[in-house]
Amino acid sequence: MKKKLWIKNVVVDCSSTGIKQTFPCNNWLADYEGDGRIERRLKEDISLRKTYPPTVPWYVWVHTSDKKEAGTNAQVILVLYGHNGKSVNIKLERNSDALQQGHCDQFKADINDVGIPYKLRVSLSSKHLSHSWHLDRIEMENLKTEEHYRFFCGRWLSKIEDDKQIIRELPAQGPGIPKPLPIVKYIVDIFTGNKPKAGTDANVFINIYGERGDTGARPLEYSLQNKNKFERKQVDRFIIDAVLLNQIRKIRIGHDNTGVDSGWYLDKVVIYQEDQSYGPLTFICDRWLAVNEDDGQIVRELTLTADLHDTTYHVKIKTGDDLQAGTTADIHLQIFGQKTETEKMQYTSVNNSIRTSQREHVAGFTFQYHDLGKIEHIRIGHNGKISGTGWFLDWIEIDVPHRREIYRFVCHRWLDTRLGDDRVEHDFKPTEIIKTIIPYEITVFTGDKVGAATNAKIWIQIYGLRGKTDEILLENKFDTFERNSIDKFVVEAANVGKIEKIRINHNSQKIPSAWYLEKILIQQYLSEPFHTTDRKSDPNVEEYCFICQQWFGKDQVGKETIREFSPDSGFGNMLYDAKGINYLVHVLTGDKGSTGTSANVSIRLIGSKGQQTRLIPLEVMQHRRFEPGNVETFLLEEPDIGDVEMVEVQHDGDTLGDSWFLDGLIIEIPVQERTFYFVCNEWLSKYKGDGRTKRLLKAQDLIKPSLSSLIPYVVNIHTGHVATAGCDCDVSLKLFGTTGSSSEHIFRKHEGNFERSAIDIFQCDLEDIGKPIKLRVRILPKSIQGRNRWFLEKIQLIKHIKQNIKEETYSFEFNDWISHETYPYFDIFIKGSIESSMHQTTYRVITKTSNLIDTSCDANVFIMILGQNGDSGQLALKNSSTFLNKFERGHEDIFTFENILSLGPLKKLLIWHDDSSVLKSAWHLEYVRVDDMKTGQTYMFPCNKWLSSKKDDGQIVRILVCNNQLDYVIGGHSYITNGLIPYEIEVSTSDQPNAGTTQNGWIIVEGNNNRSEKIFFKNTIDNKILRRGQPDTFTFECQPLGEVRRIILGHQGEHERPFKKINDDDANWHVSHITITDLSTGIKYEFPVQKWITINNEGDVFDCATRKENSTEQQPHRRKINYKIIVHTDSISGASTDANVSIILFGTLGNTGSLLLKQKGQRSFQRGGVDEFIFECLELGKLKKLHIKHRNSALSSDWFLDKIEVINMDTNEKVSFPCKQGLGRKHEDYEVQLDLMPI
Repeated sequence: MKKKLWIKNVVVDCSSTGIKQTFPCNNWLADYEGDGRIERRLKEDISLRKTYPPTVPWYVWVHTSDKKEAGTNAQVILVLYGHNGKSVNIKLERNSDALQQGHCDQFKADINDVGIPYKLRVSLSSKHLSHSWHLDRIEMENLKTEEHYRFFCGRWLSKIEDDKQIIRELPAQGPGIPKPLPIVKYIVDIFTGNKPKAGTDANVFINIYGERGDTGARPLEYSLQNKNKFERKQVDRFIIDAVLLNQIRKIRIGHDNTGVDSGWYLDKVVIYQEDQSYGPLTFICDRWLAVNEDDGQIVRELTLTADLHDTTYHVKIKTGDDLQAGTTADIHLQIFGQKTETEKMQYTSVNNSIRTSQREHVAGFTFQYHDLGKIEHIRIGHNGKISGTGWFLDWIEIDVPHRREIYRFVCHRWLDTRLGDDRVEHDFKPTEIIKTIIPYEITVFTGDKVGAATNAKIWIQIYGLRGKTDEILLENKFDTFERNSIDKFVVEAANVGKIEKIRINHNSQKIPSAWYLEKILIQQYLSEPFHTTDRKSDPNVEEYCFICQQWFGKDQVGKETIREFSPDSGFGNMLYDAKGINYLVHVLTGDKGSTGTSANVSIRLIGSKGQQTRLIPLEVMQHRRFEPGNVETFLLEEPDIGDVEMVEVQHDGDTLGDSWFLDGLIIEIPVQERTFYFVCNEWLSKYKGDGRTKRLLKAQDLIKPSLSSLIPYVVNIHTGHVATAGCDCDVSLKLFGTTGSSSEHIFRKHEGNFERSAIDIFQCDLEDIGKPIKLRVRILPKSIQGRNRWFLEKIQLIKHIKQNIKEETYSFEFNDWISHETYPYFDIFIKGSIESSMHQTTYRVITKTSNLIDTSCDANVFIMILGQNGDSGQLALKNSSTFLNKFERGHEDIFTFENILSLGPLKKLLIWHDDSSVLKSAWHLEYVRVDDMKTGQTYMFPCNKWLSSKKDDGQIVRILVCNNQLDYVIGGHSYITNGLIPYEIEVSTSDQPNAGTTQNGWIIVEGNNNRSEKIFFKNTIDNKILRRGQPDTFTFECQPLGEVRRIILGHQGEHERPFKKINDDDANWHVSHITITDLSTGIKYEFPVQKWITINNEGDVFDCATRKENSTEQQPHRRKINYKIIVHTDSISGASTDANVSIILFGTLGNTGSLLLKQKGQRSFQRGGVDEFIFECLELGKLKKLHIKHRNSALSSDWFLDKIEVINMDTNEKVSFPCKQGLGRKHEDYEVQLDLMPI
């Protein structure tokens, strides 16, 4: 039978990129139909292309509990919530053996990118009573970031067990989550209306939406009060368990229209938390949910704004300062107004929801209720009638924004059966009614000088102890602010309490617009009614006089248009003293889409003298927001802090509309003729980007000359000639030289730029940085769906000096990919310089937390290392190799950063944290030590200060200066001044089958004076140790051990991945030899182990076999020389590989450590090919062994190696290491690492 196929179109759907492409065909594939072709080339129809959010692959491990009948055959559905949104329903594809009692089942799912997860909802789709499931926990791993998260459950999903619910919400635990969100109980009261046939027999559901996601549609099945639920004029109560939603915004409620009488008249829904952390929220409906009533809808969305008659009340309760003033009893409060009164509202104190158990504590909560009118009195009490539950109540405040009033009740009495009047409930009348909006009379005196009058617009803003007013435009007639005139304005504004200062802003487009202000008088009316007569004798009127005597205008001396003044009785004084200097701050908001914000923006300037300014609010006049594409300028008068090295910028916006894209800041110090540039190019938003509303920006040049020394450059950017080399990103360049670094310069992506084989020419002005050393290149993606990878061939900078009399060209060759996902930037050394031959180095960063009380830190910590060759960029201290919980009291945490271009001698180190932890953000840092693993040089950065917004000077950023004059590491002997001695451990895993392990090792070292703690050798994805034939070196510090006598050696599984089953190969680890060196004396202690170490044992004991004296001093001096590595791939079929290959060379004088064999922009290890690599390292002496490792993970990873030749380029001596075997599973030998011996 002849085969034929009609193809309409071919659809290619790539979930990882979020692109769905359609290739129309509309033709036969057949020998005897149409044109007889059985092969066709199709072209995409661009008009049919669809895009959607790309997905990320995840592994999901589901742990069913080991309980009787815990397994299930039902369909399990997951929904993952993160900072970027939530996933679609994830159905776990399962077989008949999955989800059984005591089993762990693995699944793989493609999930849209939700960012860092905060909760997981798990549900069963089956409604059969027999389908019950007891879930222990779920673990998930993001395969893109390799970050692992846990979601603990430990409950039934069942219609007959526990609380008969088949939906559970589980908070996330893992990286980037300082503290899991709590699971709370939401009490939902459903009020069915009082109309004929108002009740329903249908199945009702509700979905509650908050700031942190939603609960999902929850069936309201089991009323706590009534067997027959949803009957006419009935209230039914339900409990919904969910991860904390924060502020609830709306609900979606409906039914499925089943049953005989399905129509339903819903009056309202009232929701509150069981712990009473906030008062009840009311959602008024007062409509039918029925197909034959009203508008026929059976599902409705209700918001808080739908209840137009509700008023918000903010309550504060202060417990007194008497001994044992707090109580553990439950508190109740009832408020009585002119119109109506509230119900008795219960607030529990046992679970600290309002924390009346603490002496001198102020508890606060918010609730909504119908408008009570003017509050006349309150009734407050508690249910504690047993001894010890008495409560001393100091005062109560109720803020009613709707009425612009704050009611204060001074109580100052016991509510106790033993003290006072033996009563536990009292009524109180308001002691004081504070108006939140009050009248101000503002009198403006324009001076008697020539040209003193102005037609400009004048704004005033009043600052007081309770806050500040909005900006107030002073206008009430046409002829205001005339020479020697007095103008009066009566305005209503926020009650700021005692006035501390005013700000005057003068703005005009007309010329002339200069204005001479003599003084301003403000009368503040603190009560109603407001009378203008006899105000001097009225105790409810406060007067403030501000002596100004200053010009306003850009054409006047000082060119000031904004000034601040403090009140004075007899003479005026500027708010800041003579030590202050002017700063001009230019704020650049992004120019695309909704990038502006109306949130309150603040900045803090951080200087080179170790000083910082206060947190300064930036208040935008007139339009009151930072508009897209605008540059807002602010004049600040602050203390002289030296060069501005960093800026902290933040805003207080909580909503999506407050999202702000900040391009950057420019800060000028006019008196010093200095300008500093700060590039951000990030969102400050809780909903976009990384979810942060605070940024710490580093000046683009810490040693910046004045603007007069800018040098023009022509920039030639060469995109490579490889497939898909182009990108859709902006490109940023920053030049480093012998005297400093330039500002970051961004070249915008336009049509045709940065495409394959293109040479793009730009012009820019960069600061004079002396002789160029390196160029930092960064790409800035415009969207997550664009082409965010770029193949850069090279960049040329042509420097013009003195009208092209002298021209210099600098070339920076790269020939490799730059991807925003893998690394944020690359440093490229200038071609032909000595630095261009420098290798990447590894920096080991050691932080020492001080041994003081409450010094630990759970916030996210970052550093930036500055050296002779530039800076490292921002480095996050995420994974400590010494402690799971980092930055704990008295601990040293070690962090390793690999493949960083050498910064040369280190000079400074910036360290800061983001103050993100609620409980542990006060951190006292003793010092930071940085080890350059390439050169062996150690740099000490003493600190001995707090990084805390609440302690010491309130700073969370420290600039540390290198101080290598300490006795910490000098020469080879004087190491530590705090009594700790450094030791080095070299562990050699045997070179025999299955000798290595992917689990963790540990060791305890014993001497005649002391014994070390258990020291772990941790295997990670990025640091694979303890492998066959591989030597690994570790260091640790402890109190002096004396003469090392014995060791205890152990082997244990990874606690971080309990779901991972240990196979037989990993259950044992064969150790060949261990050497321990006392680095303070140079003495080596040898332990010939030659034994299998089993997993999870108590440890094996080994005694010291030999002791070598002064081995450190006896080592010969080793020079740095170059070795050429020549790799010969065999010519048989399939011999090529795309895998990563690394080697370690061993000689009589030492080894090289792991060397990655990689050629930028070239494909190595092709069939019959010869690849050459040059490495600089310390002299190895006579070569004894070559260890080669081949990571068998790429698509074409099998490799047949012929031989490797090594040439000492100093002596031209060649050593050959034959192999002639395969590394990979297609060949006979399954090994992916080998030891080769020389011939």
